[in-house]
Amino acid sequence: DRAMARWPQLLIVLALLAVAIVMFAANRFTGTLETLEPGTHFRPPALYEIHPVRVSDQILSGEEGQFQVTTKEGVLARVGVQARWAIDRKRLLSQWAALPPRPDVELVAPVLFAAFRAAAPRYEVTKLISEKREELATVAGVEARKRLADSGIVLKEVLIGDLVLPPEFEKGRLAMVDEVQSTERLDVTLKKKAKEVEETRLTAEAQKARQVQEAEAAAAQRVIAARGEADAMRHVLALKEKQIKQKKPEAEA
Repeated sequence: DRAMARWPQLLIVLALLAVAIVMFAANRFTGTLETLEPGTHFRPPALYEIHPVRVSDQILSGEEGQFQVTTKEGVLARVGVQARWAIDRKRLLSQWAALPPRPDVELVAPVLFAAFRAAAPRYEVTKLISEKREELATVAGVEARKRLADSGIVLKEVLIGDLVLPPEFEKGRLAMVDEVQSTERLDVTLKKKAKEVEETRLTAEAQKARQVQEAEAAAAQRVIAARGEADAMRHVLALKEKQIKQKKPEAEA
């Protein structure tokens, strides 16, 4: 009798569900769904089927994040994407039935691939390598975010990690980069030579100007010296003339 009396208590204990993460409870008879937040809930296993749901952020990367896209020139490039996403908790009940078992592989990755495939032909491959990678990720992310939101997925961030070109194109690109660098080095050399020539010209002009100044100064000194000699000669002549005039009366006497 005591054992029979304890059965209801035992059933209640078995029906109590300790929830540590967000879960779904699906009624086996009506098919209705409800969200179970962390805590303790009374959901008898005979009546409900329990499904754990991860609502925290998840990362799409690695093989699932590898896509092949075509650039503006028709170059086939492999893009490695890292995407941070999560299931929208506010739309769990309405979208749960439509979500695939593996949303990352079966939903997030295909939508991202379609968005990148549509956006990549707008860009030249050289621009993607040098400066437009972040812009491509932003453009594709905006489009993918809209489509995933309709399925109850929140796309939070999209980054491009690797951008791999075909071997033959990469070889040609490296050759072009080397040629550009060689041209830049030649340009630097020519500018350096032109600067040296200009410095030499300016040095020569400065030296010539100094020589002219020195010659003009020497000529001025000679003129001053000549004037001094002329003044001295006039003084001597005047003195001689005075002496002659003084001696003339003496001679007449």
